Amino acid sequence: MNKRGHILVRLGLMLWVVISLSGAPNLAAETHSQWAHLAPQERAFMSLPANHYTVQVLAARHQSTVQNFIKDLPPTAPPHYLLTLQGDGKPWFVVVVGDF
Repeated sequence: MNKRGHILVRLGLMLWVVISLSGAPNLAAETHSQWAHLAPQERAFMSLPANHYTVQVLAARHQSTVQNFIKDLPPTAPPHYLLTLQGDGKPWFVVVVGDF
């Protein structure tokens, strides 16, 4: 669990879930310095309030797969975030949508 109360849980080969625990302390200023190495979308994702949730819609081994998926999202789609995770020593590119 990070300081914002987000937990990343692997449920299966291609299914990761980020669980946000409500009531987690708001440590935005302190935590943002820890996220300086992250991509802008990953920082935005980690900055979401701990009592909000997102929905994972895609996970793929190739970044081009998720970039094509994102490109085809309708303009009215909820906010989306591209995250890069490590699984079995290899990158997984994950798309989550929403800020609910």
